[in-house]
Amino acid sequence: MERVSLRQLIASGPARAAKVCLVSVGLVAALALSGCGAGSSAATVGGASVSESQVTEYIQQQREALGLSSDQDWANYLSYSGVTAESLRSSIAAYFSQQLLLDQQVKEAGFILTDEDVREAVNQDKLKYATGGEWEAFLKAQGMTEQDYVQNKKYLLECQLAADAGLVDVDSVSESGLLQTMSYYSLYYQGMPRTSQIQFKAQDAQLAQEVLNKINEGSLSFEQAARTYSIAPSASQGGDEGWIAFKYYSDEYQAAVSGLEKGQVSELVTDAAGIHIVKVTQTYASPDEAATVADYPEQLSTAVQNSLSDSALTEAVTAWLAELSQEQVTITSMPSGLPYDVDPTEFASTEDDGEGDVAESSEQAYARDEDGNVIADDEELDGDVEIVEVEDEGDAGDEEEA
Repeated sequence: MERVSLRQLIASGPARAAKVCLVSVGLVAALALSGCGAGSSAATVGGASVSESQVTEYIQQQREALGLSSDQDWANYLSYSGVTAESLRSSIAAYFSQQLLLDQQVKEAGFILTDEDVREAVNQDKLKYATGGEWEAFLKAQGMTEQDYVQNKKYLLECQLAADAGLVDVDSVSESGLLQTMSYYSLYYQGMPRTSQIQFKAQDAQLAQEVLNKINEGSLSFEQAARTYSIAPSASQGGDEGWIAFKYYSDEYQAAVSGLEKGQVSELVTDAAGIHIVKVTQTYASPDEAATVADYPEQLSTAVQNSLSDSALTEAVTAWLAELSQEQVTITSMPSGLPYDVDPTEFASTEDDGEGDVAESSEQAYARDEDGNVIADDEELDGDVEIVEVEDEGDAGDEEEA
């Protein structure tokens, strides 16, 4: 699942802002959409409304996350981004409106998504993590809470229901498109290690050291030790965890792996999940030519297939909702006095920085593309991130964030 920040929303440009915002997970408490009526309405949708307080809360949370608490820094950010407080408000109100519209359309089609359905889907995702500690660490690394993750999962499930109800037509992922995208990411993961581990409880340090000694002496194989002693789900596979890029591991685990060559075994590694003995079993070599999906590691092909499918689904739903919104969504006029409503021209710096350029008063500078849009930071593909789309078959590096 793609984590979309305010910077990425702005970077998408006005034409794509609602689309990008639709897959955001950083919304926290601002997602109580149905029939909300607290304060004035930022938008109305089929008899329901999106409150002004929802939009304001989201913007203020993102300002804080970006470290832009002062009006000076916030004004600079808006100015460099090429947006105004009003256009930003409209984009975010459009997100909330389209989420509400999706809820309404799915229910009208006779499809009900319960909280239990969503929770079960999230629990299936959590099975990829050996312990609750690893799951919490993954969420922290992604900059989200479990509530954020649950909401994003709910959105994807509702998109699928819309497709199941025949409300949208979703293009299938072609074999050529899959291979092209896999070729791109295959190069990205050149040299990626495959690891196995033996995991112990934190209180079993003495046992862990004894097992490590036997492995180093050659009296006990790593695979047999994993089957006998490991508490990780991978124990039955001789400790095989697969390719490291497709599952979250603690900083301590990854640091240990980075210092190992193929076939080497680590010293004891301690983190929040317990004690680990780690072995690098392979290093990935991208094939020069791949004729079929089977030429790539299964974890890579599965991640790419799932991400492309989700991308095609959300693209179709987004286009459908955008069309419905023209008739059913009304964005209201922006009221005065909102805390994020600043005029960048009031804070413009006219001081020369000594090199002939006007100095930036904000500490952050934001890279922009040729159209003037702020360029968001790239995020690498893993099993929980939406994939980019490769548009030009002649250039596998050209891509667009989903």
